[in-house]
Amino acid sequence: MATSPIDRQFRDIHTAAAHVIVGPLTYEAAGRVELGLEAEFPFF
Repeated sequence: MATSPIDRQFRDIHTAAAHVIVGPLTYEAAGRVELGLEAEFPFF
């Protein structure tokens, strides 16, 4: 049911998990930038 709070939470979690920002490659790219290196990640 679209009005169920559990349904809303499931959709929010599913969307966040599918988003590129959540991926481990983004964390690595951010760390590289913080160390003064090139990100080597096309979406960063």
